[in-house]
Amino acid sequence: MISGALSTCDYTRFAKCPASALCPQAVGFAPAWVSNVLGILTVAATQQRYGDRLWSVAQLLTAMQSTNPATETRVAVFFAAFGFFLSQVSLNVMGNTVSGGTDIASLLPKYINIRRGQLLTVFLGLAINPWYLLSGATIFVSVMSAYAVFLQPFIGILLAHYFVVQKRRIKVSDLYTLDSQGIYWYTCGVNWRSVLAWVAAVAPHIPGFLMTVNPSIKVSTGVLQLYYLSSMTGFLIGQNSLPPHAKVISN
Repeated sequence: MISGALSTCDYTRFAKCPASALCPQAVGFAPAWVSNVLGILTVAATQQRYGDRLWSVAQLLTAMQSTNPATETRVAVFFAAFGFFLSQVSLNVMGNTVSGGTDIASLLPKYINIRRGQLLTVFLGLAINPWYLLSGATIFVSVMSAYAVFLQPFIGILLAHYFVVQKRRIKVSDLYTLDSQGIYWYTCGVNWRSVLAWVAAVAPHIPGFLMTVNPSIKVSTGVLQLYYLSSMTGFLIGQNSLPPHAKVISN
């Protein structure tokens, strides 16, 4: 959800008006919540039927075929697996490669377009061996929790910058000015205030995150509880840590 909220601008920027982006976001996030609930109910059902909580779809489909190797079951498993395959491909193309390709293209627009950036994102994604993240339920949950730790502050910072600093006014021409004449140039092209605000929002949650990944690392109960609230605290700290600056667009 957090990742989708951040990358939705890659598509809403093509909207004809701001109101055109509201309906898809309002409708699109609801099925995600429903699918999460259905996933929880399915795992609870596997505990009773198979004697173990099968959190992985691959494990669930394997258990179904092993328990009842009939032709009907194999056909059902095939179509279910094919559906999940299409879901993962669509999710990665729409949610990851487009965002990654857009970001990389914005860094080196002279040499890399969005398509090349997408291909580079795919190769980098394979290089980090993401399948190891699915090797166990504990690792998977820890990785999913890391999204809130590292991404939630971005949302708070972006909202603070747009509503508080810029006061909902943007000078579009300066978005394409790559020198100190533009108000968005800041210091050598980097808004250090946003960087510091992000570090301030992420740092308090790192000890708790490390403990969930490696239980041998011991932290206090308060630090661990702060990590559990990272979705809320990261947003609030990031939003309130971004100091206003003088280069605000005047009326």
